[in-house]
Amino acid sequence: MICYKNCNVERSAAQMRRDPKLSILLAWWYDKFPKKTIITESWRPARHAGDLHSLVPYRAIDLRSWIFSNPVAIAEMVNETWIYDPQRPSKKCCVYHGEAKHFHLQVHPNTIKRSRYDEMVASGRTFAVPGGL
Repeated sequence: MICYKNCNVERSAAQMRRDPKLSILLAWWYDKFPKKTIITESWRPARHAGDLHSLVPYRAIDLRSWIFSNPVAIAEMVNETWIYDPQRPSKKCCVYHGEAKHFHLQVHPNTIKRSRYDEMVASGRTFAVPGGL
């Protein structure tokens, strides 16, 4: 079961729509870590320009990281599996904030699984399909 840090985070998540790609990424995460899926932040009012937590539908959540023995390796595994935006390879789907002890999961309209992207490139297709998970 996906858990929430507290009822306020759960209530915020329930009151706003989550981006479908974020739901897919979260389901993938849960499949890997069913007993360690604790959402610590979901939708919230904007705290800064470009705050993905504040979009409707929201495109970012935070997950507890201090329960993992090697959170850096977890973030790397996510980013080896998912591409945030092929047109901006420096951006990542999982950012580990060690000082804040959480993972920041985020998606973009172009977010795609790396295996799917590799298939498209191998077939000679360009990445022009928005939302092509």
